[in-house]
Amino acid sequence: RKNKVVAITSDCFSSDGFVNRRLPRIKKKRTKWQKVVIFRLPVVTRLRKFFRLLELLTRWDFFALLAKGPVFKNFVFLFKKRDIDWVIGGPFLNLSVFWAWLVAKRNQAKLALIPCFHQEDKEYFNSVLLKITKNAQAVFCLTETEKRFWKKQGVKEKNLQVIGGIVPPEVFSFSRRKRTQKAVLFLGVKAAHKRLEFLLRAMKIVWKEDPEVKLFLVGPETLSSRRIKAKILSLPQRLQKQILWKGKVSEREKVDFLDRAAMLVNPSCQESFGIVFTEAWARKKPVIGAKIPVLEELIDDGKEGLLFSPNDFRDLGEKILFLLMNPSLREKMGKRGYIKVRKKYQPEIVAKKVFSFLEKKQCL
Repeated sequence: RKNKVVAITSDCFSSDGFVNRRLPRIKKKRTKWQKVVIFRLPVVTRLRKFFRLLELLTRWDFFALLAKGPVFKNFVFLFKKRDIDWVIGGPFLNLSVFWAWLVAKRNQAKLALIPCFHQEDKEYFNSVLLKITKNAQAVFCLTETEKRFWKKQGVKEKNLQVIGGIVPPEVFSFSRRKRTQKAVLFLGVKAAHKRLEFLLRAMKIVWKEDPEVKLFLVGPETLSSRRIKAKILSLPQRLQKQILWKGKVSEREKVDFLDRAAMLVNPSCQESFGIVFTEAWARKKPVIGAKIPVLEELIDDGKEGLLFSPNDFRDLGEKILFLLMNPSLREKMGKRGYIKVRKKYQPEIVAKKVFSFLEKKQCL
């Protein structure tokens, strides 16, 4: 049956906007995408330091969430009575889950969450968020690894459903315009946990063997960007010239970078799924990720990409060199990844898992 969907979110381009008032905002506060009505609420940023102080003084996890935001200027909008069956909220690590719980409680609706949980990050173990998750009627996990985690946390197995991640359909549909270069691509938010400095150390191993290799660092800026740029500026001039730094890009530009690169590398050791890996596979590119449980489940090591020892930048550098020197292997890995994405991570496949599970729970 047809489902009516309304989305309530912030007017920020990223979570940095929850705490930094200087960042640009999305101007249209009410838009429509296909048949989904989207409300974008403005946020308050000035109270962050105050909530941070209260967190330090009281050690209460709720103040930690308030410090991260989003704190909405007109949060009364959330208290509006609505005729709804389900509220779907997420992800961790901010107030989004709390707001979803509040809307569900106000309207006596069932609560479903998509935590996108990072098991390696201690901040994710927020007692308020964990309590809300344990009491939710449905918890959608991106991997079996996450499902096992929530079972250990006391969430009932009947409330858990693995759905995987979604690759935007346009990533498949764009025609190929760029020829593959001798280039390594990082694609994602330039946050501290993405470990771009670690990647730079690995690239020094690569450049020692082949100084012509390019490094593309593509993705939205964060509060960590300045520190990463300073690290790049400390490199010799000849290496700086091999690095292309690009901020937020369109879907077309993102696909062009994927097509130009020989591979995608994500050095992060904190992932809930790793959607960039599946986007690379959608363009038939091999990937390299850290050997952590979530990525060991996602990436079949040696078949669709390679896994490196999480704290060994030399191992990462050597694996990058190995793929650069083996173009036929890169092609095979990219094609295997493409087949996997087509079978498991297209929007209609994931959406069917979500809505069939909600409808089943609704009938119980």
